[in-house]
Order: sequence, then structure tokens, then C-alpha cells
Amino acid sequence: MGGAVILLFTQLVLGGWTSANYAGWSCPHWLQCADDQTVLLDFKTGFDVSAPIGPNYEGGMLSLEARAAIQMTHRGVAVLLCAYLLIMAVILFRRPALRSPLVCVLLVVAAQIGLGIGNIIFGLPLGLAMAHHSGAVLLLVSLLWLYQRVRTEVHYGAV
Repeated sequence: MGGAVILLFTQLVLGGWTSANYAGWSCPHWLQCADDQTVLLDFKTGFDVSAPIGPNYEGGMLSLEARAAIQMTHRGVAVLLCAYLLIMAVILFRRPALRSPLVCVLLVVAAQIGLGIGNIIFGLPLGLAMAHHSGAVLLLVSLLWLYQRVRTEVHYGAV
């Protein structure tokens, strides 16, 4: 359960890094970065937190390759997080006290997947981008609800 919280926290940080560096626009294809070209991913530059900060009003200061590395990392951790949560759901669903928060987590995950894909397909319209950010907060709250229920069940028996 703690692994899910750590993975989600990592994904939230990556989402913030993606937004802060305008990396959402760098990969217009939803399964890979680019449909018709090979984009080399520059992880070193994309994740250099010591890089100087300057005005970012025109789509970010990083190269396409650096922003693509950020975006594809965000997508990769999303896939890992979804797989982890699905496996966790299969294991925990047999426990009646955990079903409500577990269903909530899975519904928010499904919405986040849809919103993430929608953002890619439609080019990050503001409403979808804000919904995806809000979904991240809902996912955190619902996962913490589930975490609290698991811990309560461990300490006090069935909730």
C-alpha cells in the first residue's frame, strides 16, 4: 500500500515538472512520442534541476528532446502506477471494508487515463488540463482514504 502512495507522489511530481516545462505539447501521439519521426529523449537536460530559471512564456526553454523525455517519463510512470493499482485492487477487493475507497480509486484512475489521453489528442485544452490536475488531487485523496482504511483494518480489525 505504501508503494502505491510513493508511486503516486512520484507521478504528481512528474506531472508538475511536465506542466512547469511545457512538456505536454512535446509528444502529440498518445501511444508514443511522435507518429512520423523519431524523437531522441534527452533525460539529462529534461531532469536537470540545477538549470537556470528564466522567463518561460513561450512554450518553455528546454529543447524538444528534453521536454519529450519529461513527458514520456510522466506517461511511463502512469502506466506503472496503473498496473500497481490494478494488482493492488485484485488483492484488496476481497475485503468488504476496503471496497468503497478501492472503487473510488479505480474510478478516478480511469478518469485520469481518459483525461490524459484526451489532453494528448486535443492538444491540451485548458479545461481538460485543469480537469487532469484536479483528478490528480482526487486520486491522492482517494488513495489516502484507502490507505487509512487499510491501516485501520490492520490495527483494529475489520472497519
